[in-house]
Amino acid sequence: QSKPLYDPESQACVVNCGTGYYSNRETNRCSRCNTNCVVCSGLLRCELCRQDTPHFSYVVQSDGSCRAMESTLLGKYYWWCVSSGIFLATLVCIGLTLLC
Repeated sequence: QSKPLYDPESQACVVNCGTGYYSNRETNRCSRCNTNCVVCSGLLRCELCRQDTPHFSYVVQSDGSCRAMESTLLGKYYWWCVSSGIFLATLVCIGLTLLC
């Protein structure tokens, strides 16, 4: 059975580390994951980045880090814009057909 780890967040010994921390067996404590990482198995082994925000998307990189990429309005709503354009073009075509 594994030894309890010191959790600096709760300042107590725990069996499992909380979100944003990993079990550091070398120091017998919960250590913080890398920047923007929520679930990791080591400092440079991120498995899940933090949730996307309206301004940034977070992607796990091959080196085990999380990369924050700035979201553009067009990039975020690309397919919504395309479908709206197709819908409007269809309405214009129908309107022109009815006029003739």
